[in-house]
Amino acid sequence: MLIAASVKDGQLFWCAIGLCAAAIYEAVTALEQGSRETSMLALSIVGFCGLAFVCSTIVTMSLLKVWRDRFDRLDAAMSDRRTALPGGEFSLAAIVMSILLTCVAAVPFAILHIHLN
Repeated sequence: MLIAASVKDGQLFWCAIGLCAAAIYEAVTALEQGSRETSMLALSIVGFCGLAFVCSTIVTMSLLKVWRDRFDRLDAAMSDRRTALPGGEFSLAAIVMSILLTCVAAVPFAILHIHLN
């Protein structure tokens, strides 16, 4: 039940951003320790920064759309004098993107972690 709620409300975007942050931290730590694979680590840092930016942009745009839809429903309910308001939720495309981008963040992070350790 919690997994379905996380997917429905877009919480997986935050998980993907956290995975990106952990991967960036691990790559920077490896660079500071003098790893010889500087180009691979630098590319992974850039890639994870880009992925985190994409995730944060999508979650922000989706949340703005949800709030705009809620305010539109509130305006309609106020004019119709209804009391029950249906809640807004993320679109199916945003839900699929959250699952996909979380997998895109998790798999390279796991590969990076295994490669460095």
